[in-house]
Amino acid sequence: MSEPAQPRIYGSDHDSADLYTTLPGHEYVELTGGPLDGQLLDVTGLTADERTAGAYLITPHSAYGPGGRASYGPTFTRPDGPWVWKATCPDRLLLIRLGIRGRRASRRADVRGLR
Repeated sequence: MSEPAQPRIYGSDHDSADLYTTLPGHEYVELTGGPLDGQLLDVTGLTADERTAGAYLITPHSAYGPGGRASYGPTFTRPDGPWVWKATCPDRLLLIRLGIRGRRASRRADVRGLR
């Protein structure tokens, strides 16, 4: 079975019929390198500051297994270009780095847009 010509959209379910369909009026950036290489990320709702900061994205394939995070962000030379892979870290380590601990860690991660 051959892959479609369009890149996959990050966050789409593996059994979804719309794995490769971009939505009109939405803005996407390509993810380059790392475990999510070649996928598109919908950045329509992100502010300029959030776009500059990049994101830790959940990945099913990483050095830490399913649920690890891959850090992607723009480069200084191409702030509007593709987001480049910077590092991978386990979910628990990321929460500790951000100072989120305890029973409410998952809720705080949701509020910070990490899930």
